[in-house]
Amino acid sequence: MTMHVLVIGDVGDEMYHVGDEAMFETALLELAARGDVEVTAITSGPDRLADRYGVRGVAQLGFDDRRGAAYDEHRETRLREVLDRTVDDSVIGAWWEAVEGADAVLVAGGGNLCSSWPHLVYERIAVLRAATDRGLPVVLVGQSVGPHLTPRQRDQLAPLLGSANLVGVRDEASVAFVEQLSPDASVLLHVDDAVGLPDGEVWTDAPSSYVVLAVHQVAQRAEGALQDALVAFARSMRDASGVEVVLLPNTGALSGTHEPGSDAHWYDEWRDALATTDGIRVAPVLTTRHFATTVRRADAVVSSRFHPVVFALGGVVPAMALSSDSYTAGKLDGALVHAGLGGWRLPFATVGGATPSALFTEMMARRDEVAGHLRTVTGTWLDRHSTRWDLVHRSLQGDRPSATDLRSPVPPSPLRPTMDTALLRLLENGQYGREDELVRAVEVAEEYADSLLAALERTTRDAAAAHTALEQAALAADDAERRFRRELAIREDHLAEAIDEMAREQRSADAAREAAGRAYRELADFEPGVYIDPHYVASLERELQAMRATRVFRWTRPFRSIYGRIRTSGSRRRS
Repeated sequence: MTMHVLVIGDVGDEMYHVGDEAMFETALLELAARGDVEVTAITSGPDRLADRYGVRGVAQLGFDDRRGAAYDEHRETRLREVLDRTVDDSVIGAWWEAVEGADAVLVAGGGNLCSSWPHLVYERIAVLRAATDRGLPVVLVGQSVGPHLTPRQRDQLAPLLGSANLVGVRDEASVAFVEQLSPDASVLLHVDDAVGLPDGEVWTDAPSSYVVLAVHQVAQRAEGALQDALVAFARSMRDASGVEVVLLPNTGALSGTHEPGSDAHWYDEWRDALATTDGIRVAPVLTTRHFATTVRRADAVVSSRFHPVVFALGGVVPAMALSSDSYTAGKLDGALVHAGLGGWRLPFATVGGATPSALFTEMMARRDEVAGHLRTVTGTWLDRHSTRWDLVHRSLQGDRPSATDLRSPVPPSPLRPTMDTALLRLLENGQYGREDELVRAVEVAEEYADSLLAALERTTRDAAAAHTALEQAALAADDAERRFRRELAIREDHLAEAIDEMAREQRSADAAREAAGRAYRELADFEPGVYIDPHYVASLERELQAMRATRVFRWTRPFRSIYGRIRTSGSRRRS
């Protein structure tokens, strides 16, 4: 029976990201190896995803990507629109169709559960909420979580991580973060998924022997000074290794123009600085397997990016890392500690000084020792990777792992550099501590600004409502006054008519009384046998009919009737 799995990963972008694509591709391979599985993916580029992997994709929901707690309200408005289906939106419709057609949800690896990428955090919150509400099994793999999440993001994620069948993380910092955030979560520490990616071909223009430098753009110093420092460091790598240096971009376009901010775009800006330097060359953006194999065939690797370190260690290639902040420090330490090389990381800020060159020189001098250590430590990685994916597959089918399944592996004995990096690490920790305090201070300021903005919006809404109510009251008063004046005019007209009618009736009554009196007098004078002119009788009848037709006569009819009944009743009592 086919199992339909909805997978979310940061894939399909026009700007190709080797690490994200490698984790997603590995997930597809491992799922396919374990039975009849049909995958639908949530992606930024459904058409590109179909071309790359032959997998059906649905578009991301498009959350606001501006950083800061103040924008979480915009994202949560979109989240309510998605979950309540209150907006007629074709993207939401296709997204829900994918969720409702799934038997399970897999969140593929990445370091996206961090406030640095809030739109990606909310993409995952949305799919986890929808899956949890429908009772679907949920599994996360290869995650780096934190170190920063806004309070709203924490509140949203905590119960979702707790209800997931499995939360796979790739570093100790993420284990601590998840356990503090959601104590009920089933957390598993493991090596990054990309270690299971098969080999491809080496970059066709790679030299026979080379070392890899893979760095990304950071803002710790002026752009020109940073380029000069990195070019100088690349030259020292060439001199210490005796082989060429390959600058390997982790992000960029597979064809066409590279997007600003990508590694490849940044490397293109180095070309003038490299024009007079022998032994340093820039590689194009390579697809996952070509990239992984190019790294695995290198003599050594230095990287501020995460996945070149993962590929190198899995390929028994000595590697050192350069961290630019607490986020990258946690990730890179995670990769190195799995291999017992936790001391081989320096702050990126040291580039341009003597320390990084000295550490790389030591690594090349001890290359055989480091490679032997890696061969011993990483020999079981692929077997453990396969066993873990068996667990992932069972969890997607509804099983929740036992405590034994979640037991952390025994960390390998560390192989430390002989040069003392403790002082640098201490200074770095102090620097990152200040950075964390600053981030938290910014978050607090954003929360306060958010509350002020919300209060201002409420006050503005209340003032607008009061103004609208006042306008409506004024309009109602004007309308009531117009109706009153119109009714008053009508009543005045009716009163005038009534007065005229009463005057006419009075005249008619007077005439009737005069006619009746005249008739009474004439009847009183009537003598039997006296001839009465018929015309006179007819005129009296006409006057009597005229009197009966008057409004006064009609108005007094009920009273005359009552008076008649009273007289009759009185006569009966007297009798």
